[in-house]
Amino acid sequence: MPPYNRPGGPADPRALRTPLIDRLGEDPESVDPAAVGPELLAALREDRAHEYLPFAGQSVGLIHDVKPAAEIVRELVEGAEAALARALNSRVAS
Repeated sequence: MPPYNRPGGPADPRALRTPLIDRLGEDPESVDPAAVGPELLAALREDRAHEYLPFAGQSVGLIHDVKPAAEIVRELVEGAEAALARALNSRVAS
């Protein structure tokens, strides 16, 4: 497993939680690169790398809860309706 470094000091990559990520975070010395490396390579070849290292980027820090799709759509529609109503009211008032 390569070290993750950046200028100014080490940095952990942003990733969703998996058993491997948890082990790396809790006790990195318990992860044997000689054992995990071949498993990770096999997962990469089988398009299953996300099971080990699901890199997420900075946007993962913006996720605070997980909602059902129906709730997300309902909130989106309500927000759009409110925005349209405000736009219509400001246009009528002008």
